[in-house]
Amino acid sequence: MPPKRDSRKPTPAGKAKPTSGGNGAARGDAIQRDSAGAYIGKYRLIKKLGSGGMGAVYLAEDTDLGRKIALKVLPRDKARNPTLVARFKAEAKAAANLSHDNIVAVYEAGDADGYLYIALEYVDGTDVFELVSKHGPLPVKRTINIIRQVTSALDHAAERGIVHRDIKPANLLIRSNGTVKLTDLGLARSIEAASDAGITRAGHTVGTVDYMPPEQARDSKLADVRSDLYSLGCTWYFMLTGSVPFPDGDLMNKLYAHGHDPRPDPREMNAKIPEGVAAVLERMMAKSPESRHQTPKELLRDLDHSMLTNDAVAGGVLAALEDDDVNPNQVYEQRQFKGGRRDAPPPSQRSKLPPGTGDPQDSDADVHEEWVVKIDALKLLPALLVIAGGIVALVYVLQFLNS
Repeated sequence: MPPKRDSRKPTPAGKAKPTSGGNGAARGDAIQRDSAGAYIGKYRLIKKLGSGGMGAVYLAEDTDLGRKIALKVLPRDKARNPTLVARFKAEAKAAANLSHDNIVAVYEAGDADGYLYIALEYVDGTDVFELVSKHGPLPVKRTINIIRQVTSALDHAAERGIVHRDIKPANLLIRSNGTVKLTDLGLARSIEAASDAGITRAGHTVGTVDYMPPEQARDSKLADVRSDLYSLGCTWYFMLTGSVPFPDGDLMNKLYAHGHDPRPDPREMNAKIPEGVAAVLERMMAKSPESRHQTPKELLRDLDHSMLTNDAVAGGVLAALEDDDVNPNQVYEQRQFKGGRRDAPPPSQRSKLPPGTGDPQDSDADVHEEWVVKIDALKLLPALLVIAGGIVALVYVLQFLNS
């Protein structure tokens, strides 16, 4: 579940504002009463964005640089918990080693006035969970675009030995221009770490149960990049259907279902999902890691080639994206190419996105799309037969005259 939003109106700036060198306890009291105007180090808090198990996130201003940032703060009472502190520091360390357009950037991590904090890139937009909760299942093309961006982020992380371990809709932020940002690396770990930095103990589980692969449920230390791809598959299922794959029962029932129950077919809940999408999703959600895509690059190839360039599957994908007002005598073919100019599809072919999500095509700087109108040969078959018959008759007459 995403962090709960704070519906209180922010206090006018300056109401609780201490000086930069003010008493730490006074600052802490101000944060507890109302975040607006309080300071943590050089960061002036503007409003609370949300809270969760790893502390609260505030919209803040970096007073040195004059820019807005997201400030993740671990409360003082939780700072006495060594496990939470280890996770908090691991998030900062993991994210600091990553630099990718689809990963929320970390600017700084430290402590001030008795608080541990991480200064993060502020993403002005929404998250996938909130988007689906408000507007229902997303258009197929839109989900493919999101999955491709997140997979690219996971590929970057995997190359640096980082496993996220908590891929879920609430951790996929979407800018107004359609760019997806992967966030919340609080459970991330280096796959080469020998002791896991004290984040988990052998036999213990971290993550979110609705999106957790079987091996991670048994022991978080077993999770690798293939586990992230399983969680991404469950997230994709949620985007396409508006439901988690195994929604029934308590925590233990769900863990058992992920490990033993047959994978649900998303087409039973959304008939617009083409066979190609269902096939890739099925492989992502395989019970055994060996049966899944072994790397994010392999998934990207599957997305690009198996689904979007194969004629049979591509036709199914595009059919699911067509609006009711599309001319039935025209079929639109989508082609992927690198670089160059990108031509937008006809207006009737654009996915209808919820307000504020932007055009998904604007978010992919490398992969462009070319749309070519092709005439449906079946609609021209009678005319073609008449023309062919005329040609045959003409040839026959000419041969008769020559003889």
